[in-house]
Amino acid sequence: MTKREEFEMELDDKPTTKRRKGIRLGPFPLFLLTLVLVSSLATLIIMIVFFVEQGQEITDLSKQRDELQQNLSAYSTIAPAPVVPTSPFSRDSYRLPEDIAPIHYDIYLQVFVPWNQSEVGHTNAFTTAGDVAIDVICKNPTDVIILHVWNLTVQHSRIVVADRLHGDLAVDSSYVDEERNFLIIRLGQRLVKDNLYRISIRFTGLIVEENQGLYQSKYTLPGGEIR
Repeated sequence: MTKREEFEMELDDKPTTKRRKGIRLGPFPLFLLTLVLVSSLATLIIMIVFFVEQGQEITDLSKQRDELQQNLSAYSTIAPAPVVPTSPFSRDSYRLPEDIAPIHYDIYLQVFVPWNQSEVGHTNAFTTAGDVAIDVICKNPTDVIILHVWNLTVQHSRIVVADRLHGDLAVDSSYVDEERNFLIIRLGQRLVKDNLYRISIRFTGLIVEENQGLYQSKYTLPGGEIR
């Protein structure tokens, strides 16, 4: 028997081994796969915790909103504070109404000041006389005009209210509210919004020693003369 025949007989006597099908992973790829799975699981846990916390915050905000609405409902049952009247005839109002707004003044003022001590006793000493024409625009329809006056004597018969386009308007009455220093003029018709009007008034006044308005002051010269 030749050597070749002996070799073939040995091959026939050896058991046949079959290869298993599948994927075999080495130690390093298996480590990477394990790391990816653990990271994914950790990320999932973090997201679950985050959304649970967000849900709790939303629940807390909803509770706070409900409590706030209940408080507002409770306060809404309280009677509102009394409204302070804003009518120009209210005794609590010392501000001029905003029905008219001045846009121009023309003033003529004559001042009577004594030149020496002998003229101090004159009836016109330390007095003024003047005329004023006030151009106004009507902001809100009204039949009442209210102006500030202080330490003036108004000649009510010389009050004139004129529409710049249609002439004089009827003045029903006028008087001075001494407490609030108001000159109140009642008209026979209502002023028209956005129309221009002119209010003309003649007056006299006093030059007082108080430091208000047009006032007088004195000083003494070295020789004793008072000026």
